[in-house]
Amino acid sequence: MIPLTILTLGIYMNYWVHVNAIAINRRFGCEQVSMKIVWAYWAVTGFTFALVTDLILTKVYEPHLIDSMMQFVDKVHIVFTLIVAFAIRGGLDAMLPIEAPNNQRFKGLWTFLFNVFYLQWKVNRHLESGVFQPAE
Repeated sequence: MIPLTILTLGIYMNYWVHVNAIAINRRFGCEQVSMKIVWAYWAVTGFTFALVTDLILTKVYEPHLIDSMMQFVDKVHIVFTLIVAFAIRGGLDAMLPIEAPNNQRFKGLWTFLFNVFYLQWKVNRHLESGVFQPAE
């Protein structure tokens, strides 16, 4: 996941969130993870890319304007990343059996620090141990 995220300049992370939100919602038969949040995350990422591309292509260089806009967009993107990561975390945690031990649960601190990278690592461990079954 890390190489794909780097290679795609972060777009793979959006794809990962989208695919997992759909899988979780399909598993529960309802909207466990709000697709409005997922689409808002896509919009914020698209706006970030559009802003950076516009600044590069127009070669406008006003340090104060660029710095303030990028700081604002970065903060909004971080907030949306955390919202989406915790929404996915809640859906994945709900997929665990009720009697699952605490060490199989998805931890909030690790989700906060490493976001979807931690979630994918934990999903991989659950797939290897048989806690989760591969999608059909």
